[in-house]
Amino acid sequence: HAASGKARISKDGREIWKASDKVSRGDLFLVFPGERLPVDGRILSGEAVLDESVITGESRPVTKRPGDDVSAGSLVLNGEAKFQAVRAGGESSLSQLITLIQEALSTKNRFELFADRLMRVLVPAVLALSACILIFLLASSAPAGEAVLRALTVLVITCPCALGIATPLARVAAIARARASGILIRNPAALERADRLDVMIFDKTGTLTEGSYILRETVTLDANADEALRRVASAEVKSDHFLAREIVKAARLRSMELEEVLSFEAWEGLGIIALTLSGEVIAGSRRLMLDYGLEFSDVLQDRAHAFETDGSTIVFFAWNGAVRGFFVFGDRLRDNAPEIVSRLRAEGISVWIVSGDSEQTTRTLALKAGADKFAGQKRPQDKVRIIEDFQAQGKRVAMAGDGINDAAALARSDIGITLGAGANLIRECSDAAVLGDDLLKIPELLELSRFSFKITRQNLFFSFFYNLFGIPLAAAGILNPLIAAFAMFASSVTVIYNTSRISGFTRDRMP
Repeated sequence: HAASGKARISKDGREIWKASDKVSRGDLFLVFPGERLPVDGRILSGEAVLDESVITGESRPVTKRPGDDVSAGSLVLNGEAKFQAVRAGGESSLSQLITLIQEALSTKNRFELFADRLMRVLVPAVLALSACILIFLLASSAPAGEAVLRALTVLVITCPCALGIATPLARVAAIARARASGILIRNPAALERADRLDVMIFDKTGTLTEGSYILRETVTLDANADEALRRVASAEVKSDHFLAREIVKAARLRSMELEEVLSFEAWEGLGIIALTLSGEVIAGSRRLMLDYGLEFSDVLQDRAHAFETDGSTIVFFAWNGAVRGFFVFGDRLRDNAPEIVSRLRAEGISVWIVSGDSEQTTRTLALKAGADKFAGQKRPQDKVRIIEDFQAQGKRVAMAGDGINDAAALARSDIGITLGAGANLIRECSDAAVLGDDLLKIPELLELSRFSFKITRQNLFFSFFYNLFGIPLAAAGILNPLIAAFAMFASSVTVIYNTSRISGFTRDRMP
């Protein structure tokens, strides 16, 4: 097991040992250099340099500081830190990853189901063929010894050993190779569809962009900027949206006293409506403002459009029947995003960027990334409809996202890929997960999938070739049981050797 089996618990100034599955949430524990973390935790004090390759597949050391989360199985390379248990036992990230891998290994793809059905027919057919050859030769006055020898040779040469391992061996090798690269395959059956992928849809925020939003500016027309921030932050306290958290964080950094929230309503993909002691506050997208019948001034519209043209994300806020201003958030396109888009387009895959952000902001980012098409101001259900429209045209669609708001689209797509997502999310909605934040692993995943199914088809060909070529020779008496056994062994070795090429698959082999 990659995680330590025991945890060094710090309690009342003493250190005691506990089995990792007996650790409770909130327990304080210590891990020294050269040891692995027994459970998921959070650093309370000190610093530690960790090797998280067992989780992410990335061997680069990562420095963790107070407040940072750490995963079970990570190796402490250097530093001293005190940790607090967050998830233990079967709830830890490592345990859930192991469970998902076991589920993937037990899932059969189309080729395996075909091989299983074929073997159910092939075995009795071979027995019947061998019996027919024996009866025919005996009826033809052939020596009994020769008749039995030929029938036995047919049985040996048609033993379906190679056929039985041709597909599951390739599947296991592909899952293991992907895991070594920090890619967790949950549903191998879905990945065969990558062989003829037509459309790749990316969510914008946190997928093609870094997702590290910073509140850059507060623009108001008739209100004090600090007062506007305090009022909106009070309304956003109950929201779990990442932009809402940034607004609240900015207010608390300024030591603002937030108001009590009397009522709160979240509009998925649009924004929030809340009632505070100062009155009703509406915060969210332009679409929410328009749907709510709020008035925009031309000056405010023009200023917001200028920021959106620059690629910024805008959150409007309103009260007393009119839009009072907006917050400007800055996010940055990932450095390798244009390269990813270019690679996918070179393979004939149409690349779309679909986002809940404004049309102008989404358009600006799509131009920078080099995407074919874009769609902005889309709610989760809109993303699902876009995927369904493509599928109605007979196209295969992959979706890459990173948040709960992408869950429905990930589940509806032919191949759902989460980026940097937790195990609980991918269990519910996606077929594969990139455990780090390296976008290059998405085309690597698609290429590995195509390569593994190419190997599977070759394995099936080798298995059938030996049987189809050997049966006539065995029936004609050209082969004897010893040579047939060697041929059967050679077919299995050929399949094993061919499958081993999957383990040698690297990103360097990608076009």
